Amino acid sequence: MSPELERRLVEKYPKLFGSYGAPPDESLLAFGFECGDGWFDLVDTLCTQLTKLKPADQDGEPLPLTALQVKEKYGTLRFYLGACSDEALALVDFAEAMSARVCEACGNKGRIRGTTWLKTLCDSCARGQGYADTERKAP
Repeated sequence: MSPELERRLVEKYPKLFGSYGAPPDESLLAFGFECGDGWFDLVDTLCTQLTKLKPADQDGEPLPLTALQVKEKYGTLRFYLGACSDEALALVDFAEAMSARVCEACGNKGRIRGTTWLKTLCDSCARGQGYADTERKAP
């Protein structure tokens, strides 16, 4: 993701991305958001929903949600959280599933393409990246 879009997310969700910019031996967010700009809206919407949750520990004390890593893997979004509720995991699962239908490059409607290196791309971005003749069914 571009540095500008990463900065917007980190500034909008400072608690969620508190370890952003930490050294690599302390945080995988040291490598930034390892996905394309087309998933910005998807990640932003997921973060909005996550910050609305009020997770608590067994004593009722608030638990902070912490993003550990944001990346693309096998053509879809991966959004890893620290300790969290089943509700938070369900939101992440939904966003990850939706990413198989959103072009990672531009944000238009896309599908998973490729045989060895998978990417979710629209027809136009697929042609530009040499994925036009390959397709894989979404999970």
